[in-house]
Amino acid sequence: VIMNILVNDIPAIGTISGTSLVCLSAATQLTNDVTDGVWSTSNSAVADIDETGLVTGISVGNALITYTVTDVASGCTNHDTITVHVGALPAAPDTVYGPVELCAYINQTTEILYRVNRVSGAVSYNWYVPTGVNIVRGQGTDSLWVTVDSTLYRWAPIYVASVSDRKSTRLN
Repeated sequence: VIMNILVNDIPAIGTISGTSLVCLSAATQLTNDVTDGVWSTSNSAVADIDETGLVTGISVGNALITYTVTDVASGCTNHDTITVHVGALPAAPDTVYGPVELCAYINQTTEILYRVNRVSGAVSYNWYVPTGVNIVRGQGTDSLWVTVDSTLYRWAPIYVASVSDRKSTRLN
């Protein structure tokens, strides 16, 4: 008795690309060069993933993300995986130290210093200043030097966010 067995090729699968680190409540985009695949997660309590590959951190931990491609004609499948680590956000800076009243500095060359105490887990700091406040130096650090011009509105807050190695921030 001779039996012919048909062996089908498995479908092509690309490598998942994108960052495997995400903060709690933040999102990161994963991609694969092969289209028409399906994204899934091993632990939706840790990381959720939608049909486009957008991963959202739900709770601190790890989840295995899988991209599966199926050949419709043969039913054969192939997949690639990536482990996504969901980390906690760094704490927000507690207080921004620096002058509150800026009128005396308008159109002056004096550089004004704002700073925050270092935050555990933060790798950098993003400063957000209003129109009329010009960053001279210090973006990305815990200290910021600015000047003020006449376009400053009379009430305009300065914010700072601590940034973790997972690229998410928390504002103060």
